[in-house]
Amino acid sequence: MTRGEVWWADFGVPFGSEPGYRRPVLVMQSDVLNEGGLHTIMAIPLTTNLINADSLGNVVISKAQSGLSKDCMTIPFQIYPLDRARFVEQAGEVSEKVMRRVEDGLLQVLNIRR
Repeated sequence: MTRGEVWWADFGVPFGSEPGYRRPVLVMQSDVLNEGGLHTIMAIPLTTNLINADSLGNVVISKAQSGLSKDCMTIPFQIYPLDRARFVEQAGEVSEKVMRRVEDGLLQVLNIRR
C-alpha cells in the first residue's frame, strides 16, 4: 500500500456523522510509515456525492484519475486512521498533481500555512 493509492475500505457500521460501510479512500500516510510496522493507515474518505464540492478543502477527482466508476470528492475533515485489515481492494492511484491539490485542501481544513 502506498501514498496516493485509492482503495475500497470497510469502515463497518457508522456512528453519528462518521464515515461508514464500504467506501473508497485515498491513502495519505507517508510511505515510510506504510512500509513500517504500524497497523494503521491514515486515509481520506471519498464520496460520489458532489453536492459540497465547493466546500473548504474538498477536491473533486475524476473517475479517470481515481480508477473508480464515478467522479468523486475528498472529505478531508474526515481523515481517518484505518486498520490495515479494513482495506479490501485497490481501485487505482492518483497523480502527484492530484495529491498536491488534496494536500492543499487538507492544509485549508486544518488551517496550516506553509
